Amino acid sequence: MFDAVSQGVLDGMFTVPAYYEGIEPVFGVENGLAFTLQHVSDIDRLFYTFGMNELLQEVYGKHNIYFLGPLSQTEMPIFSVPPIRTLDDLKGLKIRTYGFGVPVIEHFGAVIEWVPYSELYVALSSGVVDACTSGTPGEAVDNSIHEAAKYYCPDLPLMGTQEANIVINMDRWNELPSNLQAILISATKDMDMWFMVKNMNMDAEALNTLKEWGVETLYLSDADKKRLIEAGYLAWDKAAALDAYSAEAVKLTLDYCRFVGYMD
Repeated sequence: MFDAVSQGVLDGMFTVPAYYEGIEPVFGVENGLAFTLQHVSDIDRLFYTFGMNELLQEVYGKHNIYFLGPLSQTEMPIFSVPPIRTLDDLKGLKIRTYGFGVPVIEHFGAVIEWVPYSELYVALSSGVVDACTSGTPGEAVDNSIHEAAKYYCPDLPLMGTQEANIVINMDRWNELPSNLQAILISATKDMDMWFMVKNMNMDAEALNTLKEWGVETLYLSDADKKRLIEAGYLAWDKAAALDAYSAEAVKLTLDYCRFVGYMD
């Protein structure tokens, strides 16, 4: 889809940027860094007031794409077939996930497998993977993940909040008069607010569904939570070392987290 928008085959798209982080590593950072942002509202504050939008417009512009804006999503937890009661239980588990949560769980011995979103239920049911992330809790339930994976791990949100986006082919963007460009930017912000509220409501409904289906919620010990966050620090360093754009995106994210008091 990225190439299709870049070349004008598609006028635009709504998607998750980590799916095409192989094109520019910064797109993975755009999607979210593990254990940094903690609330869905953090996305808009980071993007609109700390310079992330401007950075991404520069990067997408290299590919003939205009970055319209972020769409804010809630956390991305793990659902598993075998129980994950401690971080040691991650060793050897085949987990479907993506983005910069990957090096965190790889640090504890997890094996990353790629499975398309639409095939996750079958992959879990047949043992192709042992666990997965499937977007937000609400999206996971919507994808019937709770029917195949009976353990929910809210202490393993590889991203406390995550970002999707809307982008448009640059040629199509430049063809629009300024008033229509302004309307599209405003509409993207409106959709972002709707998307945020929808995700929060879906998550609330999903938690009730998990109880009804007998899904067990597992929590990590305080000691394991500390180990997890320390692994997150290493992932931040790996992300920043990829290229200059990634380094700047990591810096903006961490500067924001310090500003709001999430870290010293």
